[in-house]
This record gives sequence, C-alpha cells and structure tokens, in this order.
Amino acid sequence: MDGVLAGSDASSPYTLDIDSTTLANGTHTLSAVAYDAAGNAGVSPTVNFSVNNVTADTTAPSVSTSVTGTGGTIAFAAEASDNTGVTRVDFLVDNVAKGSDSSGPYTLALDSTTLSNAGHTLLAKAYDAAGNVGTSASVSFAVNNTTITPAVDNTVVIAQMTLRLDSMDATLATMSTRNSKVKSLKADVAIQRDLVQQIK
Repeated sequence: MDGVLAGSDASSPYTLDIDSTTLANGTHTLSAVAYDAAGNAGVSPTVNFSVNNVTADTTAPSVSTSVTGTGGTIAFAAEASDNTGVTRVDFLVDNVAKGSDSSGPYTLALDSTTLSNAGHTLLAKAYDAAGNVGTSASVSFAVNNTTITPAVDNTVVIAQMTLRLDSMDATLATMSTRNSKVKSLKADVAIQRDLVQQIK
C-alpha cells in the first residue's frame, strides 16, 4: 500500500483488513504480489483508492461574558466562537441557568428584581454541534434595586376609630357626670379624638 507492505494472507480467498484511520485522508495506491512455491512473484496492476475519515471534533468553544446595569432590567452579553460553530450560549447567575440564546450576538435581558440586592456572579456556557462545552470566566456584579414602601391608607382605620369613639360618647352621655370614672373615660375619649385628627 503506497509501496509499503501492509500485510499478507497465505490461504484463499486472499484478503486483508486494515484500519483506515492509520492512513491519511486522501488518495492511496494498492497493489498485490503473489508468490508460488518456486519463489516466482506476480504483481497486480496498481489500484487507486481514497480515504475520507471524519475527524472527531473535540475542541470546546471559547466564550467570555459581561453584564450591564445594577437595577431594573440588566443585560447579559457573551462573545463565543468555535472551529465548527456555536449552537447556543447559556447564561447562569450564581450557577443557576437564567436563559439561553442560540444566535449571535448572544444576549439575555433579566429582571433584576428576581435577584436579591447583593453581589452575584455571572458565567456563560457555549455549546457546539459535537456537544463540546466551553465555560467563561465568572464575572461579579451587584444588584441594587430601591425598595419603595407603599403609602398606608388610614381612611378605614380612622372611620372605625371614629365610630367607636362616637359610641363611647353616647354611652357616657347616659351615665352620671359626677362619677369620677366617667370623667376619666371622657378625658380618654378626647385624647383619642385628638390622635385621630393627627392621623388625618
């Protein structure tokens, strides 16, 4: 094979199996030499053949990532490349997948209110058709969303307190004004009405 002995067979039918991965992809030549007991040799015509083995892809994609923003909607971006092509990029925050993009430019928008106000880490994983995975270096970022405390509506509370105080006034009006306890209760009602006015 290509002028080099590849093997022999001493019995008919004469055959030889060879692992084609030991040959380079391309065109090769094959010839056979037959011998008799007297040592005479006959050489066959040369036959051309081709080898075309698909080389396994073991190269992982290269990928890097970045983040923009600290509140509201934050943007993740990744740059990825591969010798045969990138099929998708996953974005992970604190090692939890948050989304993917299957076409460049690889990006993801995330509602930062789904994350705590604290420091976090982002990394990207890029995949190719052969299943190879490339992982970026992790990138640290912080989330700082301002928490707005809703205003408290005191209307219902004030109405309930007013009704209760009115009821107490009506009850006290039917009692003796000379009773010291009644005087004390009336003073307490007056104080509570002042508080209600302040709340308003």
